[in-house]
Amino acid sequence: MAYVYVKNEEDAIVVFQQTVLQAMESINQLREPIYFSTWLTRICINTAIY
Repeated sequence: MAYVYVKNEEDAIVVFQQTVLQAMESINQLREPIYFSTWLTRICINTAIY
């Protein structure tokens, strides 16, 4: 998903790393565990955009 937005492998790796870090820091804010995948994807997209 990160690569789709940044279109560069190195940048996609950085986006992925930042996504994982941000998800680990804010996992307690996830209200419904069933939506984990959607939540993580949204973090990835937001990270790639900014």
